[in-house]
Amino acid sequence: MRKPPGIPNELFAYERKKRHWTQGDVADKISAPDERLIRRWERGEVAPTPHYRGKLAEVFGKSARELGFPPDGQISFWRVPYRRNAFFTGRDDILQLLRDTLLAQHASPVPRLPLALSGLPGVGKSQISLEYAYRFREHYHTVLWLHAASYQDLVSAVTAAADLLELPGKDEANPSQLIETFKAWLTQLTRWLLIFDSVEDLQLLDDFLPAEIKGHMLLTTRSQNTGTYAHRIAVEPMNNNTGAEMLLRRAKLIALESTLEPMAGADAASARSLSEDMGGLPLALDQAGAYIEGTGVSLAVYIKRYHTKRRKLLSKRGSPVSKDSEHPESVTVTFKLSFEKARELHPLATDILRYCAFLHPDAIPEELFEHDGSFNPETVEFDEVIEALLRYSLIKRNAQELTFSMHRLVQSVLIDDMPSDLQKQLRERIVLALNVTFPTDFSKWSQCDRLLPHALVCAKWTEDELAPTVGVAELLHKAGMYLVKRGQYTGAETLQVRVLSIYEQLFGDENPTTASALHNLAYIYFKQDKYSQSEPLYQQALAIQEKTLEAGHPDITRSLNNLAFLYTKQGNLRLAESLIRRALSIQVINLEAGRDDFTRTFHTLGFFFVKQGKPRKAELLFFLAALFEIILETNATYPFLASLIFLHRRGKHELAEEMYQYFFSIEEERLGATHPHNQAFKRGYADFLHSIGLDEKALALEANDGPSV
Repeated sequence: MRKPPGIPNELFAYERKKRHWTQGDVADKISAPDERLIRRWERGEVAPTPHYRGKLAEVFGKSARELGFPPDGQISFWRVPYRRNAFFTGRDDILQLLRDTLLAQHASPVPRLPLALSGLPGVGKSQISLEYAYRFREHYHTVLWLHAASYQDLVSAVTAAADLLELPGKDEANPSQLIETFKAWLTQLTRWLLIFDSVEDLQLLDDFLPAEIKGHMLLTTRSQNTGTYAHRIAVEPMNNNTGAEMLLRRAKLIALESTLEPMAGADAASARSLSEDMGGLPLALDQAGAYIEGTGVSLAVYIKRYHTKRRKLLSKRGSPVSKDSEHPESVTVTFKLSFEKARELHPLATDILRYCAFLHPDAIPEELFEHDGSFNPETVEFDEVIEALLRYSLIKRNAQELTFSMHRLVQSVLIDDMPSDLQKQLRERIVLALNVTFPTDFSKWSQCDRLLPHALVCAKWTEDELAPTVGVAELLHKAGMYLVKRGQYTGAETLQVRVLSIYEQLFGDENPTTASALHNLAYIYFKQDKYSQSEPLYQQALAIQEKTLEAGHPDITRSLNNLAFLYTKQGNLRLAESLIRRALSIQVINLEAGRDDFTRTFHTLGFFFVKQGKPRKAELLFFLAALFEIILETNATYPFLASLIFLHRRGKHELAEEMYQYFFSIEEERLGATHPHNQAFKRGYADFLHSIGLDEKALALEANDGPSV
């Protein structure tokens, strides 16, 4: 490694000026031809020959290295206690950001701040700093690594640096004077790089930072609040591809110079999967790679063991770990140390960590804490707890979205360390808070979207982890019905199956609540065109309702209507007609109680007449359905469909097409063109067009995936 051409030899010029010598004076002392040669050395244009190096060392009383003329491949002052990491992967974006920002500081009149790499323990802050030091070392004459976890660590590091730099007073017992000498040296030069590693308390830097920073300074810290001490650069976990590449390199399953791109097959897919499971945390991936290398197990076997023995594997650092490794501790030990530090700052830190451990790691809504009696997020104390957690990057806070987030391995270590009874208590609290917060009005999409991922986490818990209760069923029902609203029927089906199972355990088979769960599951099957699975559930629900509910109950007419609609879709018009007549007879007897169900019945009967090829009757029924929809202020589907039929019946086909496109543009923006609701409406409209002889338009509509006809 040679110093890049054109970089001034700052050390040589510094030593000359310190002695008040001119360039001509130096030329005379070493018998050089003239001062122009000295000037070229100081500019970095050429290096002195061995002869002149010896003369310079003799005259200055310094070695050639100390004068800025080190051997090729070295720099003058290098104190970095770790070897370069051969398995370092990715992070080019952060390294380039560091380089660009540090260079930009030279051209800016604004006083310089150190750059702080901030993030979760084990995310690779120190490794990035280490790689930066090695990758760009030829641009500096001095690179110093200072351990900064405590004041004593800093004093020891500065003492060692002063010894390396041969500073005056380096052997004195008074550390304060030595620190001032070190800071004075920093203010005289510019081509130095200082790395303060593992800064626990930023205020400790007060005694060690020079009044004016003229060189480059990095620090690593877990704190997300760097205040006036440094400009923060967040270090995030690796993406799945980069994490997989690092894992395979560390496990020595691919060569160090290889990348993931040309790889295919099981190992590449498994590596990506494990990287995702570990949340892209470099320490965890390094630990896994060391285990695979050390034991010789395959990647697939390790993944199986990780899923069943996660706690043990996260606690095992792997061996051998170099004695000068910058991170000898395991994932579990590393996180637990941070948990303890946060708890020391505020005793409630543990409570919030444990609570968040059972939620989806991303975008944890702050409003959940409002509905748990153990927390009061509207207080200064709550903010102080969050401040303690942010200091160690155990959570992140999004003030705009009012959410928190937590790394999944932080969650894993927390859960693995909790007794089972405490885990159950926290799960019950989570369900209670989600149930209170989750809307029953599913038109509140933004609120439902915030809460859905956390409800889905609850759905994965087994009955050993969370007892089946009405509260659990209600939460899963809400989440499932919202998924139906969004057209995500497969996910809704899974949830509703669980709801039905819980209600059958709690209330038995012959109960209206169980019947309602059966009906909802039947509806989800129907929306997926699984008619053979939907029909028996509708029939079972109807039978239970007729046995346990009073005649004329809205649930009965709802089941009659939906079962009739299913039969109509299947073409079984005789059975459909009998069910519609039953529904109408109940509603006529109990008009007020059944008013809402008139809408369903008229819509079902209208569709029934479409299938029978009776468009005039269908038109009348759809208009009646539309009338009740407007009165009840539910949704706009029926009025639009009724209007389209009305226009077609009067021969205004072009206007009907324009109106259809207008309707679909609204629904496409609201739900998306491929949403099952919109597709079902399109099919129903096509059926009507066929029924009035507009087969060409109907076929065009059926063939077109877009909103236009």
